[in-house]
Amino acid sequence: MKIFEITSIDNNKLLGEKDLDPVTLQRVLKFAADRDRSDATSKDLRISYPGTDELIAKARAQAKRDRVTNVPAHAHDKDGVHKQGFKPIKWDWDSEDIPIDMDIDEKGLDKKANTLPDKIKVIDMPTPPQAPTPDTPDGKQENGIRIATTKKGNRSVSGGAGTYIFTPKGKLMLYMTPSMSGYKQTHNLDKKTVTVNFSTSIDGANIKQKATYDMSGKILSRDSSNVGSGAMSVGVDKDKGASMNYGSLSGKNFKFSSQDPQDVKDKKLAAFKQDGKDVRAAFRQSANKSLKKLGIEPNKPIER
Repeated sequence: MKIFEITSIDNNKLLGEKDLDPVTLQRVLKFAADRDRSDATSKDLRISYPGTDELIAKARAQAKRDRVTNVPAHAHDKDGVHKQGFKPIKWDWDSEDIPIDMDIDEKGLDKKANTLPDKIKVIDMPTPPQAPTPDTPDGKQENGIRIATTKKGNRSVSGGAGTYIFTPKGKLMLYMTPSMSGYKQTHNLDKKTVTVNFSTSIDGANIKQKATYDMSGKILSRDSSNVGSGAMSVGVDKDKGASMNYGSLSGKNFKFSSQDPQDVKDKKLAAFKQDGKDVRAAFRQSANKSLKKLGIEPNKPIER
């Protein structure tokens, strides 16, 4: 948001409205947060238009009332406004609005399940840094470059240009670009492939997709897709099949996979159903205790 987008005319108009629309609300909250963080002597983040403080106070009161917080978001609208994703996603598996084809062929997932493009522009790899020697310690160097050792014993060199992975003998294996708005490429120099990982957030649902391309940018396989919202996520992988993860209110986590043997699926489903019954019973018990404290007998009609 540009600081001087809010004018005195805007202020007077917005102050006269009953409620700010969601986009304007987030803009005002973002501006207020920026102004609060600014240096007291900075002129770039200060506005002296009449009504600015009143408009900020109105926005904060509306946000507090609606229990909206101006937190960092993972997705943006076209004009750069953060989308907070307050509405939970609804899962309607019988709906024609979710045309996901679970079929997996030699190219991986169907395009409806993985929407990454058939052709990409392969990002050029900057000139690699010198490979760390066995005597090079892990840690952050004075120039900001970070050197680390992976679990497999390889060495990584990370900086603004991305991350380079070297073998213990100093051979460059992988190059990973910086993440750009959730988009990241990994170049496998041995296999001559480029893996794309893309993650975003839409209306509260976190979406992750992965696909593999050749060095010219032509797709080789659509590898996986995952959608999660709140305590539940569902995904499909070209090698692992379909899966679902669910975090219950009881604190238990349930993981289902299409590759589970049938007897394992039956046991998991039975445990899942029983957990649902236990959660409902615990909720009723807690509600009944609260009613009794108010002098109300549960399941008994209230005399008027």
